[in-house]
Parts: sequence; structure tokens; C-alpha cells
Amino acid sequence: MADIVDIIKGVFSDSLGFWKKRGERFIVDLVKINILEWAVFVIPVVILISLAMIMLGSISLDETEAASALLGNIAFLAIAFILLFITYLVSAALGSVMLNAVDNRAKGKETHIIRQFKANFVPYSLYVILIGLISFVIFIPLIVGFLMAGGDGGPGAILRILGSVCLFGFLSGLIYILFVFFIQFSKFELIIERTGVVDSLKRSYSLVRRNIVGVFIFNIIYIIIAFAIGSISSVIERILIVALQLMMVGGSITGAIFAGLLYVVIVFVISVLTTFVMLPLLYFFWKRIKTPQKEKGKKKMKG
Repeated sequence: MADIVDIIKGVFSDSLGFWKKRGERFIVDLVKINILEWAVFVIPVVILISLAMIMLGSISLDETEAASALLGNIAFLAIAFILLFITYLVSAALGSVMLNAVDNRAKGKETHIIRQFKANFVPYSLYVILIGLISFVIFIPLIVGFLMAGGDGGPGAILRILGSVCLFGFLSGLIYILFVFFIQFSKFELIIERTGVVDSLKRSYSLVRRNIVGVFIFNIIYIIIAFAIGSISSVIERILIVALQLMMVGGSITGAIFAGLLYVVIVFVISVLTTFVMLPLLYFFWKRIKTPQKEKGKKKMKG
């Protein structure tokens, strides 16, 4: 238990030192990465939605033309889905560079965003796809239970569905929480240590299994901090929404656009600051439990 307390104290000490010495450069990295991440995801989505609305608005009432337009819309939706999926992977890979940023800044190095993105894209995309597939498999019992509970309908169908959702939802949710708990360090292993996708999951599982009590206690502290930050952010957002609604009372288009942009900027700032606080804590905890023997050796040398 003493070792766990020492590790957690060390994590906060490391994080405080990091924020003081490297915080300014780290937050600049986060702003750049988040701007790229948002731009890559939001701009294509807006364009695709706009095109979809134009196409739907141009559907003719003529049966022949309507059939042709329907096929065109189906083809468009298929292409749009593929483009959105690729856009999501690109955005996720850009987001993964934040792990490189905290590691580089902790080591006193510069963060080369584009270079790191290129190195991360393929392994992180495979990682995202694999995690998505595993998550889907975990929730298959919920889907199957829901379909089977419905049966042929009847007066008890709703109760059967609710019971099935509660039972299988609880089991699937519990399995998913355990899955996330054991792979929580896999991104660090994949992006920073450059292990393979499967090996990163194995290493994370091994780290958590060897330090399960310490990881559990740290997770509780981490969740409390995240909840506190989230609560403060929620209050700020609600106050902002009320203020923006007052600004839009006059019905001015310019005022509405300004209010919308201001809201996006505030949400962006909150997102960056949240990552600025939370990511170093998780990073330094991962570093601490990866090298417990080295830490003990340092203490003996100091003694």
C-alpha cells in the first residue's frame, strides 16, 4: 500500500513539475493538434451534409426521375459513409499525436505534428478498427437478447424487451468496462513505445494485472478529478448558453453567427484545458508503473 501511495504522490509531483516547466509549450501543441483534428473532421462533415441536403431537395416527383435520383442518393450515401470513416480515422490519428506531445515535452523535445501523424496513422487506424470490432462483439449479446425478447410481440413483449435490455445491457456493460480498464494504457504502448496493435493490448493488460490495486485507486482519483473538471465546464457552458441566448434576442443573423462562433471557441478552450490537466496525469502514472524497479533503485541510491 505504501508503494501505491508513493507512486500516486510521484505522479502528481511529476505532473506539477511538467505543468510548470513544459506547460506553455505543451498547451501550444494541444491547440495546434486540436485545430487540425477539428478541421479535418468538421469541414468534410459540413460539406457532405450540405451536398446531401441539396440532393434531397432536388428529387423530382416524376417516377422515372425519382427512381434514378434514389439510386444516385444511395450511391452518394455509400461514398459519404466511406469518406466519413476515412475522415474519422485521420482525425483520430491526429488526436493520437497528443500522446507524442506529452511524451516529447516531458523529455524536453519538440513535437513535429505532421511527422508524428504520418507515423501514427496506419497503426492507430488498425487499433481503432480492432477496438471497434471487439466492442461490437462485446455488445452482441445485448443486440441478440433484444431481438429474441421481442419474439412475436404480444402483451408481454415490452416487459421481455426491458428485462432483456437490463440483463444483457448490464452484462455487456460490465464486460466493456473491464475491457477498457485493462487496455487503458494500450495507446501509450502503441504510440510511444511503438509496439504492435495486439502487443500494445497485451502489454497494457500485463501492466494493469501486475498493478491492479494501484491502477484501481488511481482510476478513482482520476475519475473524481475528471468529474470535477466536467462539472465546472458544464456550469460554464450553461452560463454561456444563457448569455448567447440573450445576445440573440434581437434576432440578428450577425449576432447569431457571432454567438455560435463564440460558443465553439469556448468549447474548444475547455477541451484543450481538460486534456492539458488529465493527459499528463495518466502519462506519468503509466511511466511510474512501467518502471517500478528503476524507481526503487533511485530511492536506494539517494538513501
